[in-house]
Amino acid sequence: MNRQKLFRYMYNVIHSPVAQATVPVAHDLLRLAREFIKGGLPGQVIVQVTTACEAACQQCAYGRPGAVKKTLPEQKVFEIIDTAAANDFQAISFTGGEPFLLYRRLLRYIQHAGKADIKFIRTGTNAGFLQRPYKKFGDSPLFRDAVAKIADDIAATPLRNLWISVDSTDVETHETNRNLKGVMRAIALSLPVFAKRNIFPAINLGINRLIDGPCPEWEIEGYRDPNKFNAQRFEQRYREGFERYFQLCEELGFTIVGVCYPMAEQTGMYGAASETLTSYSPQELALLFKTLDEVTRQYRSRLRISSPSTALYHLTRGEFGVPCSGGHDYFFISAVDGLTYPCGYIDKPLGEFKDLDFPKLRKENRTCTRCHWECFYDPDQLVGTVRQLLAHPVSVMPKVMRNPELRDRLLFDMRYFLACDFLDGRRPPNCEKLARFAPP
Repeated sequence: MNRQKLFRYMYNVIHSPVAQATVPVAHDLLRLAREFIKGGLPGQVIVQVTTACEAACQQCAYGRPGAVKKTLPEQKVFEIIDTAAANDFQAISFTGGEPFLLYRRLLRYIQHAGKADIKFIRTGTNAGFLQRPYKKFGDSPLFRDAVAKIADDIAATPLRNLWISVDSTDVETHETNRNLKGVMRAIALSLPVFAKRNIFPAINLGINRLIDGPCPEWEIEGYRDPNKFNAQRFEQRYREGFERYFQLCEELGFTIVGVCYPMAEQTGMYGAASETLTSYSPQELALLFKTLDEVTRQYRSRLRISSPSTALYHLTRGEFGVPCSGGHDYFFISAVDGLTYPCGYIDKPLGEFKDLDFPKLRKENRTCTRCHWECFYDPDQLVGTVRQLLAHPVSVMPKVMRNPELRDRLLFDMRYFLACDFLDGRRPPNCEKLARFAPP
């Protein structure tokens, strides 16, 4: 059984009404999982369809004055989709810049990927496409009519996940940083319209120093001079910031919630890093991840949170965990030159996507531990140890058993993401299942 057919079978079984209801199904899944994992992860490709963006985020290169605007030709994107499907890729993301500036073209990309039988199709936005009609119509039926048309367009596609990025839990700070006044109100009014069509967008906080408002001077001083670092104030600020973030998600009406971790690398192709706002010292990162891990536990029973417990386990310890699959199973395609890169932060191209030798790349050892780009880091940490365990049980099992906390977190993640329907953005949350994860 080849990897693509195997993955499709597993996908259909997991999502069937009787999934895991009988011992034979469980045994079948285990057998298939072992074969599948030995062959590698389902391929993921992130396609940057454009660098153009109408926002002006301080931490991003694309909205800056004079930034080069590049867009991939439509036919090239279709070619990338076809190549991905032909090589067993099961996940594709269309990113920017701001993909919704190419609205009709983006919908065609999503439709094409669905017809190519790619299961996990995602795209993201700053929600400018919602802010524009809100700016025109305000809190009126005309705005809801405009959003309804957009929601109908999206509902007619096989898009699985739509994420909306935010910079701060303070509305004024976020909208000022983005130069998108009214965008948070537009999002809040739009979510019920999307939900009626079984579209449940995710919200994604890129962790930065604007987390709860403008960055205080004492924090910058502590970053630049370790002797001035105030651990207690830093931990308190980020604990309150993360708590406010999850509260804001509930208030707005989101059911799927994610975070993007601060990058260890501040250079690269993706252009989404800033020395001022997104760089943190090792001291700061240790406290930041510890706090995030503790706060997420309080909200997993109420929200579908995308950060695996296993990922946070490694991050809180200053470890990397499972090496990255970027350049092996995962790839990034830049709109700047149309070339393929291992990820968005390594600026050494691998070549044209259609020319890559994917079987060879998948067999190579994973060694990169340079950053924590959550698009790659989270899925690697979620399934990486399990993959190793199923592929090499004799050598890996003793290591897992000697680490009861990691073992427990692995088991927790398996149960939790099943309860979350693997973050399916076309399904409402199962509140009864999520309630089982309430803290003691």
